[in-house]
Order: sequence, then C-alpha cells, then structure tokens
Amino acid sequence: MSSEDEEPCSSTTEGFDFMKNENDETQLCLVCLKPAVGKHYKVPACHGCKSFFRRAILRNIIYPPCKYEAQCYQNISITNRPQKCRFCRYQKCYDVGMVAYFLYDRRKSENGMKLIESVSRFGIRDDITIIDDLISDLSDLDVKISEYRVSKFNPIKHPDLETLIKSPNQLHQATHFEKMPGWPLSQEEFIQQQRRLIEIKIRIEGSQLPAETKLEQFDIKTKEWLPFDMMMAVEFAKTFTFFDRLEFSDKLALMKKSTFMSLALTTAFNSYKAKMGIIQTPDGACISGPTRNEQAVRHFERVMSLRIMEPLIRDKFTIPEYLLLKAIVVCNSASTLSKHGQRIVENEKNKFGKALLEYCFLQYGKKEGGARYSKILNYIDVLEHYQRDFRDFMKTLQIFTPNLIPESRRKLQNEVLCLEE
Repeated sequence: MSSEDEEPCSSTTEGFDFMKNENDETQLCLVCLKPAVGKHYKVPACHGCKSFFRRAILRNIIYPPCKYEAQCYQNISITNRPQKCRFCRYQKCYDVGMVAYFLYDRRKSENGMKLIESVSRFGIRDDITIIDDLISDLSDLDVKISEYRVSKFNPIKHPDLETLIKSPNQLHQATHFEKMPGWPLSQEEFIQQQRRLIEIKIRIEGSQLPAETKLEQFDIKTKEWLPFDMMMAVEFAKTFTFFDRLEFSDKLALMKKSTFMSLALTTAFNSYKAKMGIIQTPDGACISGPTRNEQAVRHFERVMSLRIMEPLIRDKFTIPEYLLLKAIVVCNSASTLSKHGQRIVENEKNKFGKALLEYCFLQYGKKEGGARYSKILNYIDVLEHYQRDFRDFMKTLQIFTPNLIPESRRKLQNEVLCLEE
C-alpha cells in the first residue's frame, strides 16, 4: 500500500465542482442567496423561492404591503438575511427575472391563458405543483435529519428495530438540540474519540459505570455513526403516510430491506455535497473506526467508500434527484412483505418513480430525460452491492473483534444488516 492509500481523507476528485450544473450561471438563488438547485422560471433558485413564486402565481395571492418600507430584500447577503416579508420576496422574484408564463398552459380559455389543472401523461395532477410539493416535503425531512446529525443528541443506548418502529417519531424534535461543539475533528481526534466512546459504552453495559451516565461527562464529541444513522433512517421512513398503513411485520421487513441503503445514500450524498471523494461523517472525519488492524480496515472502507461515491460524482446528481431517489429506496419492498404490504409499498414506489421521471423530462427534455432517469435508478444497484459488501465486512469484524462493538449497538446493527440470518 502506498503512502497515498494510507491517507484516509484524500479525495480523488479534487478540483471538481460537484454541485455546479454545466448549464447553470451560478450556484446561488438570485432571490435569497441560498444554494440554488437549478434554473426555475428562467433564473437560478432554491426550492423555497421556487415553490414560493409558483404558489403565489397559481393561487393568485396578493400579499399585504411591507411593514419595513419595502427594503427587506434590498441589501441581503449570505450573512445578512432578509426579513420574513412575503411582499418583498414576491417583488424580488420579479426583480431577478422570474417569468410567470411558465406556470400557464398554452391552451386558450375563455379568459385567456388558463392555469394548469390538467392531469399529466403519467396521471400526476399539475406536474410542476406535485413535483415541487414532493421535493419540498422531502427537503424539509432531509433538513431535520441533517439537524439531528450535527446536534448534541447522542444516545448512549440505541434501541432495537422493533422499539424504533413502535416509538413516536422523533424528527420534530430536531431543533431542540444545540449543535455539537468542536467540529470538525481531525482524523486522529475522531479515532481517539471513537475509542473512548466505545470503551465508555462497554463499561456502562458491564455495570462499571452508573446506568445514568451521560456522554457529556466525558467530553465526547463524536457519535457511533452506523447505529445513529440507522436510527435516523428508520425515523425518516416513519414520516411517510403509507408506513402507518402497514402491518408491523411488514414494517419490520421493509426496514430490514431499505434502512441501510437509505443511510448509505444519505451519507454518500452529504459527502458529495461537501466536495469529498470519500464518505465523510458530519464531524468532519472519514469513516474509519478503531480496530486491531486499523490500516487494513481503513483501506477496505476507503475502497468501498470510493465505489459508492464515484457514480454521484461522475453523474453530478442534483438535490431533487437525490431526494426522490431516497424516497424510492425507502419503498424498496422485500419479498417477505405480505401481498397487501407489497401492494401498498409498490404503489408508493411508483408514485415517486413517476415524479422522478417527470422531473427528468422537465429538467432535461424528452430526448435526455429518459436516459437520465435510468441512470439515477441504476444507483440502486450500487447501493445493493454496497450493502452486501458492508454486511460481509461487518461479519468479518465480528469474527475477529467480537468484543469491539457494545451490545446496545450490536442488536440494532445485526437486525438492519441481517447478520444473524
């Protein structure tokens, strides 16, 4: 192994701007200066401003006059955020060049241009509205997941899969926690913190420390990312309305099938957004837990990490594509579901699949949209291969380091990865 291979955080894609579409003029929303997600209504815009403008036009909303002399959006910058004034935001949309006629059907009606109310060729009412709403909802959920991942929320014990599924959803509490201090960590700090974290949890399970011990007492500034992200993936799935219509046995089977692929997609895409060529945890370190053979383990993890990152980088996945694909992954039904459960999950999968296809047609046109859609769905095969490789990797770790993983983590991990089957 060369010295370059030994460096866990070296990126093979240095110099690439992963999030910049070659057709975009800028990466910032011209309305609010947040990151743009492509051109919408003729200008680069974020999801929020795009949806705001669309709703204002389609619903013919007249906002009350500004209380701040109509200056809310005049001197904004990345650090100077505007007042929450819809009147000024709407005016700013027009000022930066948003064009409303994209929201109208070209067919004439008695009153001239008719608002889109028709059913699209895929059975989706008002394709722009439905897709925007889906993406906006998924984006809100993804923000909550991100808030949890960077927060101080750091449970000592991770519940088993059954308890997670049956418990109330926790995502609404994401804003209740402060951010974890001291990030980013160096790779050395990360490994040292992981060692201390595992040691403390093993001591608590062995009754060498009181059960009510809190990790804050030991200045722990990292998390056991695998079980933590498993928890977040399950909480994400529980937000879908179809999930409540499933029998518990179907919920359990679905989570065993989709949880790891969902968390893998989340961690990979967030690393991609951070312009990394290898998976990076929110505390700033590349995944590499402490083991007896750290160098060999780190190298193997890095190889797997590069494999899952490469398609995202090569194909320049956009945020909407990632969000819709993640919803499809959650609906990746297993043959172990009941026939009733399979029908429910398959219907949801088709809904998100149609939305993704429609999005691809809208963004890339009829000629390129179909090919783009297939390219995005092919990433599911990458996730399935990654899941199999990771399962084999964890089985090997458990054989050679049986006492490394605390019991509280082992149960959830074994259930999600089906290590005991």
